[in-house]
Amino acid sequence: MVLGISLGVAVAVAIDLANTSSELAFELSTQAVAGNATHFLTGGPQGLDEQFYTRLRLSGLDLPMAPVISEYVSSPQLGEELFQLLGVDPFAEKLFRD
Repeated sequence: MVLGISLGVAVAVAIDLANTSSELAFELSTQAVAGNATHFLTGGPQGLDEQFYTRLRLSGLDLPMAPVISEYVSSPQLGEELFQLLGVDPFAEKLFRD
């Protein structure tokens, strides 16, 4: 009986640790992608015109901003498997990421 109770407690603790670890991993990955950003613009299926960011930067607004391009792509060298390609401007990103 003692062994059964010990095993049950061990399983409950293991499940709790796994849930906590997965939540932390999700938060860290979200932070890695979003950084300290509070807003984002998305262009939908057609995307945004490349000149939109340039016009925003040159508009005189004193707001920190950085472009992030995210797209799902595939490669014949990788067996046509889809993966997410994430492009950032490292010079503009310094205000948003550590």
